[in-house]
Amino acid sequence: MLRGDHLPEAVGGQLLEDVSSLLVTCTTVLPVETTVKLVTSVFKTKYPENLVYSFTRAVLDLPIFEKDVLPSLLPYCHQVMCGRDQASHQLTIHLLTHVTQQKAPPPTDGSELAQLQAYMMDFGVTKKTGIPNQIMSVLKKVSAPDKVKGVGDLPDVWSALVLLPHVRPILDKKEAIQCVTSLFMNLLKSVSADTNEISKGEILHIMYHCLLALLYMQEDGEMFEWIPQAEVASLLSHYPENITVLEMADLYFTQASLDGSTSVISEESLLQVYQSLERNLTSPYSKVRMLTLRILSQFSFRLPAQEDGDPNRLDVFRICLEAELVPLNVQDFRRKLLFLQKLQFDIVQKSIPVGPFTLVPLRYLIGALHINFKLLWEPLTKLIASHAAGLDKTVFWELYIQTLQDAAQKCEEAIYKTENKPRPEEEEEPMEEDDSLRQLFVESCRSHDTAEKPDEVNFRFYLWKSMHLFPELCEKRNRDVVPLFFDFISKEYYNVDLSAAPTQNILKKETQVSAEAEEEEEEVEEEEDEEEEGEGHVLTRAESKKKEDEKIERKRKKSESKSEMEEDVHVDDGHKKGGKQKRGNARGKMVKPGKSDGSRLKSRAATSGLLVHLELFSKFTSPKSLYREAELRQLYEQLLLHKNGKVQRVAFSCIMTYKHRYLVPYRENFENLLDDAKFKTEIVLFSIDHENSIISTEHREQVLPILMRILYGKMHSKTGKDSAGKSNSQFRRSIVFRFLNGCSGDEIIKFMEMVFENFKHFVTDDVLAMVCKTEKELDLTKMIPLRKMTGALNTVDMIVKKLGHLIEGYLPSLECILLGLTATCVACLERREEVTPGALKPLKNLRQLCIAQIQQNDVNFIGFFLLL
Repeated sequence: MLRGDHLPEAVGGQLLEDVSSLLVTCTTVLPVETTVKLVTSVFKTKYPENLVYSFTRAVLDLPIFEKDVLPSLLPYCHQVMCGRDQASHQLTIHLLTHVTQQKAPPPTDGSELAQLQAYMMDFGVTKKTGIPNQIMSVLKKVSAPDKVKGVGDLPDVWSALVLLPHVRPILDKKEAIQCVTSLFMNLLKSVSADTNEISKGEILHIMYHCLLALLYMQEDGEMFEWIPQAEVASLLSHYPENITVLEMADLYFTQASLDGSTSVISEESLLQVYQSLERNLTSPYSKVRMLTLRILSQFSFRLPAQEDGDPNRLDVFRICLEAELVPLNVQDFRRKLLFLQKLQFDIVQKSIPVGPFTLVPLRYLIGALHINFKLLWEPLTKLIASHAAGLDKTVFWELYIQTLQDAAQKCEEAIYKTENKPRPEEEEEPMEEDDSLRQLFVESCRSHDTAEKPDEVNFRFYLWKSMHLFPELCEKRNRDVVPLFFDFISKEYYNVDLSAAPTQNILKKETQVSAEAEEEEEEVEEEEDEEEEGEGHVLTRAESKKKEDEKIERKRKKSESKSEMEEDVHVDDGHKKGGKQKRGNARGKMVKPGKSDGSRLKSRAATSGLLVHLELFSKFTSPKSLYREAELRQLYEQLLLHKNGKVQRVAFSCIMTYKHRYLVPYRENFENLLDDAKFKTEIVLFSIDHENSIISTEHREQVLPILMRILYGKMHSKTGKDSAGKSNSQFRRSIVFRFLNGCSGDEIIKFMEMVFENFKHFVTDDVLAMVCKTEKELDLTKMIPLRKMTGALNTVDMIVKKLGHLIEGYLPSLECILLGLTATCVACLERREEVTPGALKPLKNLRQLCIAQIQQNDVNFIGFFLLL
């Protein structure tokens, strides 16, 4: 049956599959003679090569493969290669490449070089035929300059390089080495000059296997004559962060260290290589840091002289490498920390080689902050602070500020990508069914990739957290620090927290416009279909089925585009009625859980970033001398209005750095008000009425604005146990308004001006001109945030009810503001085709709120308006 003389191919395939299953499951039970006989019979079969090769792959991992399968496989492959069928040749090369990759995989790093051994596949032929001849012909073809043309050649070249060290006999070893060396040099010129149209990643992968093949074939250090050290150093200078290039350099310099090639790993070579690789020590990728440290630790260098002359003293490269190699888990955490603690500034000095390597431990500690292991972050910040204290301040700050700026840029890019939602990456061209060698090549290229996804936001957070340990230096360098803070506020924080942002963009995006255009096209197509059916055209069953499928597909695409548009929009309505909003969503349209979770995480990360920035400024001792001090002070005061109690507390701490005489006596009172647990008690004790006020008359004018801002923020936040949610929101506001009843009329007007500070441009004597100007100059890209407008309008009703008798002096201004907001909403809705869909419903709600409030004011204050 195995011979296949009279059986069809389908039966043969099943038969060989059964034989392989039998061998895999019963190897330990079957007699050796039976196993050998079965395997021998398979390779004498007349079934097609693809069936035989499928059998070979199935038994590849068996212990009997080298002893019983390989001796029969090699002659079979040679016989196939001697034929003229090119498709069979390709299948054979693919199989042998696959076998080699499985049995002799490339080393993961230079530490495996000592165990590097060829996987012998001896075909026992002397004629220029078969596999050896095929390998040489491919290498000769591409070793000449400019011969690697087109992506289609690369898998064949890669396969030849993979097989070359393992196939015997090598027809002409000297010629083979010359071909591989020429290919490496030609590709090096190509990638250095940036002239090749082929993917650089694939070219570098070919170069990696050129180097690996030469390592297999060298006998006594000839490798460094074939590929000079200067060429590898040049490659590193062009691609210092590329993992494939780093793996090449690791193998090259490790072999030089093993062979004792002092000229390759000299101090002069180290200086040249270090200049290219020093930035890799701060890389977010563990593999890049590890390979860089492996490369640097192979060189010769001199350590500082030491009295005790400890022979076991580790150099800084080795300490960092050992720390990097410790597995990341709770069991090994302390061992990793022991190595990291050796990088403390005063301890590591004796381990730093003579030369420009002072910043090596600091660079590595900064890079280690990318490690996703919480227990390490705090110790790392303290170690970084030790270098801030010990290093020259200019040297330290030059590296640190550059790292901060790079981290900020990456965080901004991440937000930009999320907001703009770029089109999905172009899909790779589908591979042909018989292009299995190409597929194997691509998988091999991807083996160099890293699956790590660094958290740049967390990394930036702990960089700023480290700065809390050396605030004096940061304050001296405030001209670098302050712009970073303002960039974070404007480019990151305001994009996440619209209630704090000065403006909001509600202009419809291009993607939404195109989606609506597609929707219109679909409607036209549906109308055409209906017309066609109405004209009496009789559809066949197949045509009817096709039409129905097309309609379903159109509806599916329409649904997807709508959901994408909804994700792009900041949902501004419903925040004032949280519980009701959630119940409505539960009853009505489904809300994607991922979106709300993602928004919550973004908001939390943005708030954490804001806090860590502010905490640094709260440690400064001379706030008046800071760069852009006036803007900072204004921002602190603005953040006192924040609904997050932690933000309010830190903003108040920043204000207290000024040590104002009018605030210092009441510091404890303010801190109690900012403490949710003590808020209710303190607001009772902290009297401000003129008879029993604890605030002195001379301080009252300066203290009350600060107090009012804090209380306004508390109105919108949780102020203690069982005080959150809609049922308690009125209670929280009532507490604040009862407190404010102790203010005079003028002080209440100042409170109103603070509440409506963002709308003061509406206040004017000529209301009609203001309304006309508002409608005419409306800019949809710079709107007052809809959430902020909603919050202010909801506050108006409570103010009128609780403080109505004290706000008559502000009523004309309030009317202007309400009319201005109404005009804004009306103008936006008149241009609804330009407004993002998610903003239309909030605008309608705002318009109704404005109109209702204007009517309510007319009823409540009819006497006042009649007097006017």
